Amino acid sequence: NYSDSFFTIELDEKNKKGIRYGLSALKNVGSSSTSKIVKEREKRGKFKDINDFCKRLNDENINIRQLEFLIKSGSFDELDDNRSNLFNNIDKIVQIIRDNAKNINQNNLFSDNLEDNNVINLNFKNKVWSKSAKLNFEYEALGFYLTQHPLEDFKIFLKRNNFLTFKEIEVKMADVRNEEKIFFKIAALPTDSKERTSKKGNKYAYVQFSDTTANFEAIVFSDILNSSNELIKNHDLVLLNLEVLKKENNINLRVQEIITLRQFLNESNKKIKILANENIDIKKLRNHLNKYRNDTGSEIKLFVELNRKVVNISLPGRYDFFNLINNKTENIKFLN
Repeated sequence: NYSDSFFTIELDEKNKKGIRYGLSALKNVGSSSTSKIVKEREKRGKFKDINDFCKRLNDENINIRQLEFLIKSGSFDELDDNRSNLFNNIDKIVQIIRDNAKNINQNNLFSDNLEDNNVINLNFKNKVWSKSAKLNFEYEALGFYLTQHPLEDFKIFLKRNNFLTFKEIEVKMADVRNEEKIFFKIAALPTDSKERTSKKGNKYAYVQFSDTTANFEAIVFSDILNSSNELIKNHDLVLLNLEVLKKENNINLRVQEIITLRQFLNESNKKIKILANENIDIKKLRNHLNKYRNDTGSEIKLFVELNRKVVNISLPGRYDFFNLINNKTENIKFLN
């Protein structure tokens, strides 16, 4: 409802300039279909919802791939913020828009009295995408994390456990002598990998990682690569033991160990401490927590602030700490 086909300068409510991302700059989208979307919006106003979008757009060349990446980027969020629902109805959305183009000469094309086959009846049984899934799809469509970095919600926990950011490592390495090695712990997300084969026939890889402060590349040799290749390919949040060598005033990175952040969180925190303020809806909180119950998880100690006192509640069952942080609800704070 706001982007043009290409990047534009836009003023916010405080009259400050910003950049509005161009729809055609999204991966696998292109300008031919996005220009038709923009022209229709300029002619008849913003799209009200996904049905309005489908009624008004006509484009025989629009395809599923384009719609997939528009949805993954969040471009439809103002029309329907359940990206999973839209994604699972792509076939129908595309078919209606193509049919509109074929029937462009029919007088009732933009009538409100459309036949049932020209209306999207979304299947609300589709589960909402998890935060990590949404962020990974955004990265796939945009090439960077727009809403937030997947590690953002874990920052406090990582700092408490002495994990550094890449920018902090760079600062520490500034005072290190050439040819000196230092070892660091860092949390990161693998974003890309290029495999190579050594003269001895062993595989190794140059892996691109990302954290909340920077993108960086590290080499992963065969012993680590063999046990961690799936984690890298699946873009799992991981913890790295990193060997950093200063050479000719540059730093070279070698991964010594990779484990999943999920594994570390769940194994190192057998009791989860949660502080909830007095505005919390206990029933909603219980329903939210119950989504992440599992047999091998952690116990929960719930502290609720009531009338300047703190009530201590032990909840039955065990819970997945990683998913609780990754899908944090409002009005609670993790004390671990």
